[in-house]
Amino acid sequence: MYRLGDNINSIAHNMVNSGRGIETGFSRLDSMILGLSPAEFIIIAARPSMGKSSLLLQIAWNIDVPAVIVSLEMSKQLIGERLISQVSGLGMHRLKSKKITDREKGVARAALEKISRRKIYVMDEVRLDKEFFLEKFGEEFGEEFGDVRPVLFIDYLQLLHLDFRMSGEREVSLISSRLKRLAIDLNIPIVAASQLNREVEKRESRVPCLSDLRGSGTLEQDADVVMLLHRPGYYSIEEDEDDDEAYLYVAKNRSGPVGKVELKWNRETMSFREVSHGYRDFGE
Repeated sequence: MYRLGDNINSIAHNMVNSGRGIETGFSRLDSMILGLSPAEFIIIAARPSMGKSSLLLQIAWNIDVPAVIVSLEMSKQLIGERLISQVSGLGMHRLKSKKITDREKGVARAALEKISRRKIYVMDEVRLDKEFFLEKFGEEFGEEFGDVRPVLFIDYLQLLHLDFRMSGEREVSLISSRLKRLAIDLNIPIVAASQLNREVEKRESRVPCLSDLRGSGTLEQDADVVMLLHRPGYYSIEEDEDDDEAYLYVAKNRSGPVGKVELKWNRETMSFREVSHGYRDFGE
């Protein structure tokens, strides 16, 4: 125990000089959450097929530090295919159909070269303790990352399971607490995708809110940042309709404002881009 007043000058110095966290590649989002900061537990939540895995992968590509992706839903093959499509700008269906031009083949090869140079790791197993990650990546991550700490991405939270049986909500609650503790112990940002429950689809607007987090109110309590991804056109889209409207609602932000960031969705490459103007306050 220590007297806060004895350390307040040091705390103020660290506060002012800590700088922004790791940029996500979405500037409007970064202006709200100040990037991905060490020891933070961040949730990106959405209903199925909204694009939360794609957004998670896109942020993993955009960051300028190593990314460790714990993938419990997609295989390494599928993650690689999605990343090739996102980086090259060529649709997955077009790439897999082998009906691409010579110019497009060159673009795809350039994307492969870029990806091969990046430190992106995929894991399909995980134990939620510090010792597991230090065992995988060396003491204090030194073997793989040097002095640079990675960002841990989890896709997705409800597919994590503990070694012992318990009810779904209680398990999610314990996993949530462990992820927050792990972010602190490793001093890294942890970004986890999460499902929203079906209540969102019972509302006329279908705009998600914090209470829609699936499994436990502990998620809302433990997370430093909660983002809710929503694509209105998902519910009414026909094959020939435009489906590019998307919103990322920052519904909880422990250290800053909440608000809405407007995005555009590209269903060919399964990726998002930011609309040029700034965020709006949540609910505006």
